[in-house]
Amino acid sequence: MDLHLSSPFTVGMVHVHSSSCIDIFPSSSLYSLFNWLQIFILWFSYCFASLSIHFHLIQYYYRSHKLAYTTNMGVDYYKVLGVGKKATASEIKKAYHQLALKYHPDKNTDNREEAERKFKEVSEAYDVLSDEKKRKIYDTYGEEGLKGGVPEGGPGGAGMHFAQGFPGGAGGATYHFSNNDAFHVFERFFGSSDPFAGGEAFGGGGPGLHRVFRGFGGPQGFSSGFGTPQTSPNYEVPPMEYTFACTLEEIYAGCTKKFNVQRIMPTGPEKKLFEVKVQPGYKKGTKIRFEREGGTMDGYPPNVLADMVFIVDEKPHPRFKRHDSDLSTTVKINLKQALLGTTVSVLGVDGESISLPLTGVTKNGRKLRVSGKGMPDRKLNRRGDLYVTVEVEMPEKLSEETKRLIEQCTF
Repeated sequence: MDLHLSSPFTVGMVHVHSSSCIDIFPSSSLYSLFNWLQIFILWFSYCFASLSIHFHLIQYYYRSHKLAYTTNMGVDYYKVLGVGKKATASEIKKAYHQLALKYHPDKNTDNREEAERKFKEVSEAYDVLSDEKKRKIYDTYGEEGLKGGVPEGGPGGAGMHFAQGFPGGAGGATYHFSNNDAFHVFERFFGSSDPFAGGEAFGGGGPGLHRVFRGFGGPQGFSSGFGTPQTSPNYEVPPMEYTFACTLEEIYAGCTKKFNVQRIMPTGPEKKLFEVKVQPGYKKGTKIRFEREGGTMDGYPPNVLADMVFIVDEKPHPRFKRHDSDLSTTVKINLKQALLGTTVSVLGVDGESISLPLTGVTKNGRKLRVSGKGMPDRKLNRRGDLYVTVEVEMPEKLSEETKRLIEQCTF
């Protein structure tokens, strides 16, 4: 039999002497091509599937991260302060000033628990948005990124190491804010623990803001790692305190006192000039605190600095006595004036002369109230009242003629 192959890619035929003709299997070359074609199709399918999977993974990653950093920002600090995202530093300060006074716990005794919560919120919002680095991190990563830590290489560069508790982070510090921190923010902003009143931490009428916040726990100072020097939470360092006296007129109008204080710093003895601002209406016992500026203390590590605290005292006044935001004084009249009536003048604490008409018969001890002539009331944003007590001076002796005239009178 003869075998004829027309080409390597054609089917071979076997010719026999009989008239029959039969087909056999494809040639080996064609079979090899078929295998390569199958391999190519499988490879192409794999590549397509792989690209599709990668595309969906990228799409999922983008959407999830975009959602995390745009819609899942946690607390909206801008909304808490009622400002826009492009608010300036002065706008943020103004908003905090209003809200901190509005929600101050000692100004909301009827709803103290809610006031404390709101007070902490606005203080935390101001603490973040008033700090350029913290605000940049918050704007990029939101509250969760700020408190959970941002990946290394995020905003802040090499000097900002956040990653503690942040997946994949390289280690560092996270931002934490406690009720106790709200007190420090408030005190730094207003320059005093009490912008309203004084006394034993807010006039002595209650536990006081500092003591209230200490009950919530949490270390003093920030644990944020934003480069702010802080008192170690393991040490409750007593402050350095200095009491100074002001006249009633100085407290009425407000004044600035300067003190040159010798401190022991980690680098050695050092003098610092403190400018202490006494706001109008401060009371005896009001504390003005300068955080971590009091120097080192015996028995504590040299890197742990105490607070410098100046305490306001009042000098006795020759004419007035102070009762919270009210003032009291006395005025003397003689018996004739008490019986026939008169007009008396009282010099106010602001130097203004106040005329008080006394009509009819004035008894000894009579009290008159002059509204708005007392000390500034920082809680109510107004002035207190002036109370004037009239003292009738009786004559030590009477002449015979005076006695005779009095005997003729009928009362």
